[in-house]
Amino acid sequence: MNAEGGEQQFSPTMRPAPPARFLLVFVAMLASTASCGSASTSIRESSRTTAAVRASAEDAFAENESRPPNDPGASVAGQKREVPPSRVDAPPVSEKIYPTDRYLVGRGQSERGPAEAASQAAADIANQIRSTLRSLLVSKVGKNASGEYETTEQVVVQEGEFEHAELIRQDRSQAAFRGGYYYATAVLDRREAADVLSTDFAHTSEDLRRLARSANESLGVPTDFARHFREAKYAFDRALGLALRIQILTGATPAAMAEEENVFAGLLDKREKVLGRLRLVVVPDSSVDPNVWEAIGNALAGAFTQLGLSSTTGVRCVGDLGLLVKASTACSRSYLGPRCTVEASAVLVFCNKNIEIAPIDLGSTRTRAAAADPRDEGLARKKVLEKLSAEALVPVIRPQVERFLPVR
Repeated sequence: MNAEGGEQQFSPTMRPAPPARFLLVFVAMLASTASCGSASTSIRESSRTTAAVRASAEDAFAENESRPPNDPGASVAGQKREVPPSRVDAPPVSEKIYPTDRYLVGRGQSERGPAEAASQAAADIANQIRSTLRSLLVSKVGKNASGEYETTEQVVVQEGEFEHAELIRQDRSQAAFRGGYYYATAVLDRREAADVLSTDFAHTSEDLRRLARSANESLGVPTDFARHFREAKYAFDRALGLALRIQILTGATPAAMAEEENVFAGLLDKREKVLGRLRLVVVPDSSVDPNVWEAIGNALAGAFTQLGLSSTTGVRCVGDLGLLVKASTACSRSYLGPRCTVEASAVLVFCNKNIEIAPIDLGSTRTRAAAADPRDEGLARKKVLEKLSAEALVPVIRPQVERFLPVR
């Protein structure tokens, strides 16, 4: 700004301000020149002063270069970005300080600050636990002939976060700043964590046994048994996840886990007996077109059979369970030619009691089949009916039905 408050005009004679390093050296040289008329001792003192100032300038410049990129005291030169070092280039942590049989060690790095580096170090420990959990569960799935661990694997991995984050501690003495990046070290004492998880495991085991007793007491009422079975399975999944975490930390699962597996295996046997007594008939509404019904009726009966229920199609709701179905096709024009869709809805009922259990949503995008044919609407309709399959319906039906029936 000039004296009148206007903007300063650019002049060809203007030069950018020299860097601080050269200003300091230039001032030192001026001081040396001004002292030329003094005695030789003054000249020697001046030379030493010049050297000292030069060294000071060099130190200041080096310090500025080593500052973090976002440090307000850093100059333009200090904002130079370096290629991020890999984690293997981080300052090493001595095995003598944190032996691997006693500790899990996590490393974190960040150019934003020490807090983010510390957060990444803690997350590194959680990731180590999660990845090992997944490998252990794959082994479990391979050993289980019934495939019951398939859903257990999904639950345990999804809940693979280490629940007691307060036990993960930051070692400030291992923090470092190198090449513009902050480094942090987090540690988890295996014994301390295993003791806490063992307490959680004991409580979860108590829940599992209590829920298993409730399920055994409700074998005569399928809907009640399904509710207790579902809750017991969740408790078993949690117990298994805790046992595997303890194995990761100590090298061995709790001895009681074998008993919990026996409890759950007993529930699986009881579930098969409950399912074996049930019969499901899939019944069409009077408005359903026979051609449409043949496709969707068989697909629904096949889906429930895969879920463990003996299922057939029929014209009347008789016996234990019925699935009352409405279905239709709708066709419209598209740039590919006639395009047809199948839309369906259903209600699950107790046939012998004439009681509705629950509606079943079959109208989601996952089950709404669609097909087009450039030649004829009849061909488009045939194509869409061919797309209906039990395999496509199972993942949509299972989460809705397992609230009321102990399906596989």
